[in-house]
Amino acid sequence: MTEPEKANWGNRIILLIFGALAIVTIVGTIWSTTAEWGAGEVAGPTAVEDSPVMDSGNAPDERAI
Repeated sequence: MTEPEKANWGNRIILLIFGALAIVTIVGTIWSTTAEWGAGEVAGPTAVEDSPVMDSGNAPDERAI
């Protein structure tokens, strides 16, 4: 019975390149996301409080309809 063929070095190199590319992509995504989190607040803590839709004091008068 013959021994099974081992993967040649070309296949191993390709797999190593794709593995390294995957690691770089994952690390880059995590890094850019955390950098964006630190860039500032998108909505801010008072976004809901400042919204005229959510503020009950600015509700339209029903008699005007």
